[in-house]
Amino acid sequence: MIAPDKLWIGWGLITIAALGSVGLGFHHFGRRFSFIFVALGVLWFDYWYYSNVVNAPVVVQASHPVTSPIAAPSPAPSPTPSKPKLVSNIAKMILVCDSPKSAKTPSLKERKVELAKYLDLMEKIFGYAAQGNVAEDELSFSIEVPQPTGGTLKQDYLIKRSGDRLFVSITNHIPQNALAFIFALASLAPIDPNEDSAKQTQMNVEKLVKVEPGKCKFV
Repeated sequence: MIAPDKLWIGWGLITIAALGSVGLGFHHFGRRFSFIFVALGVLWFDYWYYSNVVNAPVVVQASHPVTSPIAAPSPAPSPTPSKPKLVSNIAKMILVCDSPKSAKTPSLKERKVELAKYLDLMEKIFGYAAQGNVAEDELSFSIEVPQPTGGTLKQDYLIKRSGDRLFVSITNHIPQNALAFIFALASLAPIDPNEDSAKQTQMNVEKLVKVEPGKCKFV
C-alpha cells in the first residue's frame, strides 16, 4: 500500500520470510527438517509426472502423410481502368455529341439559309469575318477573331453527322503576335475538360448543334 508500483519490495519480504521459516525449522528440528524438502520434492515430481506423462494427449501418426489441400490462388485484382487520354488540345478540339436524327430534318436549302443568318450575325454584331458552307451531312464555317495582343485568331468549325452522333472539330490557328510562342507550347498538352475554358467551349458547341447540356464530350 505504501509503494504499489514497487513489486520487488513485496517479493523480497516473501523471500526473507521463506528463508526465515527454513532457518527456524532447522533450528528446532535439526537435520530431520530436511525430510520436509524430500517430501516437497516427491510431491512436485508426482505433479509433473501425472500432468506431462500420464495425462499427456496421445498423438497418432498416420502411416501415410496427409497432405493438406492446396488453396487455390486468389484471383488477381482487376486493374482499375484508366481514363482515355484525350487527343484534343488548344490547337484542335474534337467533341462528339449524342444527337439522334429526328424524323423531320431541315432540308439542305433551309440549312443554308440558317447558316447564312448565323454568319451575318457574326459579321454585323460581333465584327468577325465569317464564311461557311453546308453539305448533306456536313457543316463548316470559319471565323476570324481579332486579338487584344495583336493579330487575328482564325477558328475553323467542321460538323459532320455519323448515325446518331455529331462530330465537331474546332481548329484554332495560332495568331501572329507576342503570345504566339506560349500558344504553341500550350498546344502540345491535351486539353483538360474540367477547366472553365473547356467547359465554356463545350457549352457553346451544345448550343450550336442544338443538343441538351452534357451531350457533348471531348475526345
